[in-house]
Amino acid sequence: MSDNADMERQTRPPWLQEQPGIERLLHTIINRRDKKPDSKTGLTLNKKTLPELFGFSESSDLLWSLLETLFDQPNPIFSFHENKKRSHHDPVYTNARIRFLPQSETILREWLSRPLQKSDFQLWQKSVEHCKRKFPGDVTRLSGSKILVPGKTPDDIVEGFLEINKYINDELTLRNLSARCFWQDSKFLDGRQELIFQ
Repeated sequence: MSDNADMERQTRPPWLQEQPGIERLLHTIINRRDKKPDSKTGLTLNKKTLPELFGFSESSDLLWSLLETLFDQPNPIFSFHENKKRSHHDPVYTNARIRFLPQSETILREWLSRPLQKSDFQLWQKSVEHCKRKFPGDVTRLSGSKILVPGKTPDDIVEGFLEINKYINDELTLRNLSARCFWQDSKFLDGRQELIFQ
């Protein structure tokens, strides 16, 4: 690991395990990143997102001071954006927006033991790539067409497309072919003919 990478590496805050509200908030961020990795991720601080912060007690003050460390460190996890419309009687964090900084994703995933998952599309492409020599033609279209079927893995679906080779010289209708290769689903290939005639 380079010196630069060592400098960027941050250890998990020792208090994180004792602050379930903050830990839950961080898991929410990672859940959103897993669903939409390219989207901007942020939260508004309120009673719904972090109820512990709005108890207005000493523990709320402690929680806020710990949360602030995630904005004010060498490699911050969030940027903090005060709500300009808040009452001057309310704490500075009331309805403030925190935005996750994507460059901190690796650090946050390490803290939470949540490694980056491959997307459905990446898993699909890997399955097609793994079997591409078994296909008689070009697999570019198939690889670029993410197909999801509830209860089936990408490997199961690719295996169905490989099954087509057994019947290619038989005079079957598209629906008969589909039923034989794709779990008796005669309509599976509807709208996907271009994926088999390459």
